[in-house]
Amino acid sequence: EMCGRDWSSDVCSSDLSKGQKVALIGNNGSGKSTLMRLITKELLPSEGQIICPDIPYSIPQHFGQFNHLTVAGALGIERKLYALHAILQGDASIEHFTALADDWKIEEKAVAALNEWGLVGVPLSYPMHLLSGGEKTKVFLAGITIYSPAFILMDEPTNHLDDESRIRLYRFITTAAAGILVVSHDRTLLNLLFSTYELTAKGVTYYAGNYDFYKEQKKLAVEALQTRLKENEKQLQKARKQAREVMDCTCIHILFLRILNMNTEKFVVGIRRQLLRNKRNYFACCPNVKTNSCMEMNVLNSHR
Repeated sequence: EMCGRDWSSDVCSSDLSKGQKVALIGNNGSGKSTLMRLITKELLPSEGQIICPDIPYSIPQHFGQFNHLTVAGALGIERKLYALHAILQGDASIEHFTALADDWKIEEKAVAALNEWGLVGVPLSYPMHLLSGGEKTKVFLAGITIYSPAFILMDEPTNHLDDESRIRLYRFITTAAAGILVVSHDRTLLNLLFSTYELTAKGVTYYAGNYDFYKEQKKLAVEALQTRLKENEKQLQKARKQAREVMDCTCIHILFLRILNMNTEKFVVGIRRQLLRNKRNYFACCPNVKTNSCMEMNVLNSHR
């Protein structure tokens, strides 16, 4: 459960193979940045697990959270630089050698990486809060050269970059051997990636292609859904029509029976009345003839 969003481990399980370049997309607030922080272990999942054999290098979005650091501090090499300078000044303590870890060229490597991303002349001791948004992003991009990671996370890396730096980043992504997971709204960048994962409240959906492929698949899915809805509407209208026809036939049948029943009763009553009139007329003409009740009943019964 991440920030109130519950993703079961079986729905959200994904396997990123080595060297794979993947886009992670989703609506704002869907949890993309949270998932990135889970991968870097800044956050811990309450359920399931994230297995990453290699420690990923992260290029995060920045909102001022690194302003208290120096460039070296943001790159995570401040301790090494301190140990290197201490040793060069004659402090040969085991603590410094342990911190340096035989990385004797860390300072040269870091300066070269900054120059590579256009931060020429920016010292490693320079405060991050004095850099522009694009320069801060370049600092973290320089860290790729320093660490040579097997797996890189990029959270909106082109947000603050100028056109020249964007082109450089695009070139890096297409040629890099490292696996890369990118969160971005930059369609040019997203179309450079091999596959796409869409993050929603229901979990992660995989698309075996770049952003344009994803959009086409979504369009086809929407069209298929609309077709099914139209077909369902037709079936529903047909069912309603059949129900109305059945109801109409039932009402007509009931009405017919009522009319038939009413007419039958009227017919019998009419016959009885006619017989009674005939009887009265007959005995009026022939008063000496006795009434034959049995014959009368047989006549009546024969007319029912």
